[in-house]
Amino acid sequence: MRNSAAAAPGTFYGLEDRPPFLRAAMLGAQHVLTMFGATVAVPLLVAPVMNLTPEQTGRLISAVMLASGVATLVQTTLGSRLPIVQGMSFSFIAAYFSIIAAVRDQGGGAVEMMQYIAGAILAGAVVEATVGYAGVIGRLKRFFSPVVTGPVIILIGLALFQHGAPKAGADWAISGLTIVLVIVFSLILGRRTVLFRIFPVLLALVIVVTLCGILSAAGAFAVPGIPPTWT
Repeated sequence: MRNSAAAAPGTFYGLEDRPPFLRAAMLGAQHVLTMFGATVAVPLLVAPVMNLTPEQTGRLISAVMLASGVATLVQTTLGSRLPIVQGMSFSFIAAYFSIIAAVRDQGGGAVEMMQYIAGAILAGAVVEATVGYAGVIGRLKRFFSPVVTGPVIILIGLALFQHGAPKAGADWAISGLTIVLVIVFSLILGRRTVLFRIFPVLLALVIVVTLCGILSAAGAFAVPGIPPTWT
């Protein structure tokens, strides 16, 4: 069910709308695929800096996924009720690294680092909640135009380039194809077809994964345990 009056201009569904089950499932799958990599990437970036063992890294990832699930459940039932997964944010990585460096300089280990990081998160949460309930963001929103938010997002992305580029560089053809497909689907074909506008990421991933599967079966990509048959 869709109540067009509840949906803001440029959106398909408002807060009280209920998309058809199949479309809702596909939108949910696309959102999970989009956020899963980012949610797991943050602990994978922090763990080596903290010199965590593989077992400790696994526990950190498990803790992150558990906290993400609990936060999403609370947000979708008691909070704003927006259908958005509450995952990790790359915005805090610089602060994490600063805390890790400071604790290491004082001779602390991974346990102390996690304690200080957890304390900083709790303190930051109190500040954010206070600012939010006080309505300060609403008053300051007019100062945060795209000219302000755009460079901030770009700087966050550039700070993570050294971590993401090597992984994408393992095969720039596949990585570049994924990026191009998402852009073409969302910005070009999405203007003409609703399907591409709603599912740009999901369609791009399905196409690229299918292509990789075909090329792997043909021997274009090396598969562990299977010798390449085509070069």
